[in-house]
Parts: sequence; structure tokens; C-alpha cells
Amino acid sequence: MTLAVILLLVALGYALLNGANNGSTIVAIATSSTTLLPATAIAFLAAGLAFGPLVLGTLVARTIANRLVNATGFTGELTFLVGIVAAVLVIGLLAWRKLPSSLTLATIGGLAGSALAGGLRVSWTISLLAVALAITVPLVTGLVAFVASKFLPVVLTIAGRHGLDRRKLRWFRNASFALQALAYATNDGQRMIAVMLVALGTGSQRNPLNFEVLAAIAAAFALGAVIGTGRMARGAPAQIAPGSTFERSLASVIASLAAFSSSALGIPVSMTQTTSAALVGAHTTSGKHRVRWEETTKLLSAWLLTLPASAALGALGTLVTMWVR
Repeated sequence: MTLAVILLLVALGYALLNGANNGSTIVAIATSSTTLLPATAIAFLAAGLAFGPLVLGTLVARTIANRLVNATGFTGELTFLVGIVAAVLVIGLLAWRKLPSSLTLATIGGLAGSALAGGLRVSWTISLLAVALAITVPLVTGLVAFVASKFLPVVLTIAGRHGLDRRKLRWFRNASFALQALAYATNDGQRMIAVMLVALGTGSQRNPLNFEVLAAIAAAFALGAVIGTGRMARGAPAQIAPGSTFERSLASVIASLAAFSSSALGIPVSMTQTTSAALVGAHTTSGKHRVRWEETTKLLSAWLLTLPASAALGALGTLVTMWVR
């Protein structure tokens, strides 16, 4: 089996894991206290992955595939493969523990550690910027959600005067999640596209992707989301806070805007991190007892472990691979 075939299988498996980890987490958060069906939420996410990059581009994917590390030639592709496998193993272990962490941090850590061990160039500017955004974006998102949620009573009062209430605002729920699906496809979800670019050997071409390739990624992602949704619905993300439909929709909108802003820089951020931070911020205004801090602490611990664990495993995997060769 050639390296290209292995990379292609890893790309599809990576998309499957993204669905089981990130996709199922986003679905669990969106559907845990609303009438939005999991199947509908998964369909939104898959459609965003299939069509979003064709409309809004693949800047984040190219950052990972071309600018973060030098994944060209046999050595570069092999090192890239080891880094992705390291990220998959770390996230898989955390997902098994019902703790979805940041696949963005895992991917950056795995690729950086693998490239360093393999003697390849690593862009420290991009690496440090990605880490900085991974820390600051959730904090800013949580703060914005905290401030925005202060205006919720006013908004709902005005809505009530016009004959609307929380149960009738389904349009806002659907629109906010559709926006989140598109934001995921143009930022966090482009990790899958980056791996596919390397697998296809077309990372340096201008427009290498077509709908068929994106549809394959979306299908693998959707399958993973179906597999993982039931498990993640009982995990930490869905248990952060018992928010209403309107509050969760507000968190989706704020997290989406943060993802779009990061996409303009070509730097990935974790949609699960930003959404979870927005939820915490939105619910803190109702009193700290509304936030289940035990579950939140579990997520924070998993996120803090992700980057160093992935980097160490990526470096170890590359050293072992080079020794075997």
C-alpha cells in the first residue's frame, strides 16, 4: 500500500473522527435543550462542509497544509501523516472519556512535534498565533456572550409585545445553527480539507478541490457525527449549562462570528471551545449556579493537555518511524 493511499484513508478516517468529536459535540450542545433534531443539525453541518469551502474558500486549510509545516515530498508527507495520527490518538482517547477536546490544538501540536523531530521547517509565527487565538478567542467570546445576554430580557420583552415568545422563535434557532455550520466549514472543519489536500498531493495548487471531494469529506464527517452524538449528548459539553433555546442560539451566533473573524486570518480556532465559552458567558449572567463548573473544569483540563500530549506523541512517532526506516 503506497503512502498516497494511506494518506487518503487517514484523511477519511480523520473526517470521521472530526464528526464523532467536534460534530457530535456541536450537535449535542445545540439539541440538548431545544427542539432541533440531531439529524437536522448533522445535515446542516454536512451541507456546510460540502458547499461552504466552494463559496468562501479554503484559506485555513492551506495554512495547515502548506504554511504551518513543509508537507512536500515523501518525507514531508510521511511526517504530516505521523502528526495527524498523533492528533487522532490523543483526541480519540479523550473522546472515549467523553471529553471532546480541541482537534485544532491537537492537529497543530501533532504536526509541529512531528515536523521538529523530522527536521522539517515549522512556522512558529503561525503556531504561536494559533495558540494565542485558541486562548484569547474563547475568552473574548465568553465576554461578548456575557454582555449580550444582559440584553436578553429586553429583546424577549420586545418580542413578546409583537406576539412572539421563546417557543415561537424557531427561525432564530435554525438560522443561528445554519450560520454556525457555515462558520465551522470555513474554519474549524477545514482541518479535514487540509489533510485531504496533502493526501491528494495538490496542496500547492490554486483550486484543487471539487464538490465530489468535499462531499466525501462531508459524508465521513456526518457518519462520525451520527456515531458520536448519543455518547456526547451525555458528556460534558451538553451539561455545561441548562440554557434555553434562545440562549443557546445566541451562543451559536457569537461563536460563529468569532470563527469567521479567525478565518479571515487563515488561522483555525476550535468551534467547541468558542461555543462552550459563549454558553458559559451567557449563563453566568443568570447566576453562577446556572453554570455547571465541574463539567466546565473537565473540558478545560482536556484542552490544556491536548497540545503538549499531541506534540510529544507526534515527535515520538516520527522518531520511531525514522528509526524503522
